[in-house]
This record gives sequence, C-alpha cells and structure tokens, in this order.
Amino acid sequence: ATVGSRVGGVYWAQEERDKKIPKRATVQQVANVPLAMRHVDGRRVDTEVTSRIITYNGERVILGSIVDVTQRRALETELQQAQKMQAVGQLTGGIAHDFNNLLAAIIGSADMLQGPAKGNEAMYDQLVDTIALAAERGADLTRQLLAFSRKQSLKPASIELDTLVDGMVGLLSRTLGADIAVETEHSAGQWSCVADPSQLQNVILNLAINARDAMPGGGRLTISTDNARLDGRGSGENKIAPGDYVRLTVPDTGTGMPPDVVERAFEPFFTTKDVGKGTGLGLSMVYGFVKQSGGHAMIDSELGQGTSITIYLPRATAPAETADTTTVEAVPEGGGEMIMLIEDDANVRTSTATMLSSLGYRVHAVADGPAALAALARGQRVDLLLSNLVLSGGMNGAEVGRRAQER
Repeated sequence: ATVGSRVGGVYWAQEERDKKIPKRATVQQVANVPLAMRHVDGRRVDTEVTSRIITYNGERVILGSIVDVTQRRALETELQQAQKMQAVGQLTGGIAHDFNNLLAAIIGSADMLQGPAKGNEAMYDQLVDTIALAAERGADLTRQLLAFSRKQSLKPASIELDTLVDGMVGLLSRTLGADIAVETEHSAGQWSCVADPSQLQNVILNLAINARDAMPGGGRLTISTDNARLDGRGSGENKIAPGDYVRLTVPDTGTGMPPDVVERAFEPFFTTKDVGKGTGLGLSMVYGFVKQSGGHAMIDSELGQGTSITIYLPRATAPAETADTTTVEAVPEGGGEMIMLIEDDANVRTSTATMLSSLGYRVHAVADGPAALAALARGQRVDLLLSNLVLSGGMNGAEVGRRAQER
C-alpha cells in the first residue's frame, strides 16, 4: 500500500491516497520549506516540503507532503528573463531616442558653427546655447539612470521644503504652460527636512512634467508641504519606519491611472507612452532618490480623477542651511604653471586641456596613469596633477596620485 522512492540516499514512503484524515484532525502549525533533492536517476529536483502538526486520533503527529516544483521554477525563471529582456528593450528604445535627439542638436549646431555661423555673432551665441542645453539634458538623463539605481552621489543638507517649492513656482509655470495653474499650500510651523536640494528640485520638476502630460487639456497642479509624525500605523503608512517626516504632496487634475498601472508606476523602464516617447525612468528616479534619502514615496490615483504623489522625507535635526551668497568677481587665471592632465576620454581630455590653456596654464595631457608616470620618470616637471578618478590602463586616479607623490 506504499510507493517507495529513493531520494538523496533515503527511502521515503507515501501512504495510499484513499486513506483520508478524519474530520476530527486539528492542524496546529504549518511549515513550508524549499528543498533541493536529487532523483534516483541523478536529476536535480526542486521541491517544497510542507509539514503540519496535527492531532490525529488523540495523538500529535506530523503530516508531511513533498511537491515537485521543478517545472514551475523553470517557468518562473523563463518569465523573469523575458521580463528582464522587455525592460532592456524599453530602456534601449527610450534612451536611444532621447540621446539621438540630443546628439542631433549638438552635431547640427557644431556643423553650423564651422560654417554659416562664422562672423554672425547672434547665430554663434544661439548655437552655443543649444549645445550647452543639449549637453545638460544628457547629463540629466544620466542622473536619472543613477537615481533609480540609487547609486547617485547625493549631497544631503537641512533645507526648508516650503521655501524651495516657492522658489520653483516661476520655473514650473513656464515649463507647464499657461493652461495649467500651479498652486502651493504650506502648513504653519513647517519642519526642515534632510535631502539633496538640487536633486529634490529635479524630483519636483519631474513630477510636474508627468502631471502636465496627464493634463493635455490643461488643469491644476498643487504642491503642498506639511509635517507628518508616523507611528507605522494607518493606511499606506505602515511601510514607513516610525518617526518625524516632512511630507510633500503633488496632486493633479489629470486623467489618472488604473490600478494595474499604479502598481507598476515606480518600476524602472515601465511606461504607458509609445516607444521613443518615454524612458520609464521618471517615477523610478523619484522613488530611487527618495529611498536613498531615507524616505518613502507612494501613489494615489483613480482613472478620470487625477493622480497624487506623496513623498516623505526625514525631518532634519539641525537648522536649515542658508544659501552661500558669496560671489566671485573674476575667474582666477594662471601664470604659466604646468598642469598634467590625465583623462582617458579623448573628447573630455581635449576640451579640458583647451579650457585650462585659455586660463593661462601650460598643459601636458596624457590618456592614462602609466603614461603620466612615464612622463614624470623622464623628468617632466608639473605644478598640479589633475586626474579623472576612473581611468583605463590598470590604474585609477588615486593610485596615480600616490605614485606621483612617492616621486
């Protein structure tokens, strides 16, 4: 009445199926444990072992079962790989489209600078501004990639969130257009919070642009700030560690999102826009920045009723820092000092060397650490060693600096 099978060198038996547990059996504890086994033919078998302590005819016994989940695990792995490839495809399409636009502006403007813009001061200035703006947008895109991966370099400070928001109203109004009203609301006795001010500005701007896209016919965007003392209880707030937070809420009157979109809105590369019209990094960048700052973000949205993004940032224990108003009257220029520049990217090396030369310095530019040390070994005298930290050639900038100091 039993079926024997040798698993991992141990014989186990399964009772025949027609023996039913009587209704008076009582389950007291359940344990479900994944366990890898080896079949008698040598195959690896993924199983889930479920054991229950039950009362059976007045005695406490263990009822155990083993389920072969090998095929299910294989299908789950295939699904994860497919989702990963889909995410890579979305990333490639969105990022490639954005960078192509940026490069088109830069290359086109550079061509014009070499031709028609010569002698035309107004055109020259406009083209230079176009190149600078495109480069800044490219840098912003890179920061978004670093933000959602939570690997960006942050400079947290104690800031007054209401003051920061008020200072952005003009920029937001110009960015969103005349058909979208921007309103602010602040509570009395606002606490200071801890965050990177420039990155927080990017977050607010990103949320505003998302809201604009959800209000094609115009609408209202409200940015409110208040204090929040959380104890870990309450709807939606139980995922946040207890403590004092400064809360930023950004509701709009847009189209809203269905529940399935809300659930995935913070996922990297997820977007409901057409390929090439969105990278899916916006909200994931927001989420990554907030989590890296020790806070929390959540979405409340209903189709046709608009969307509200809520961000919790840790309360600061120190007074808010004031902006440095010191102005530099003139850029200090060199007097022929020699700078050794170490940079492995040829374009960056050329532009940096040109900039330093224009400031009155002599420049000896090399591509990597070994080339720099070889020049020093030949007797090259330098007043300053300026190096990228990450270098090709087997040495990083810090190591080159130490080796140079040893000489």
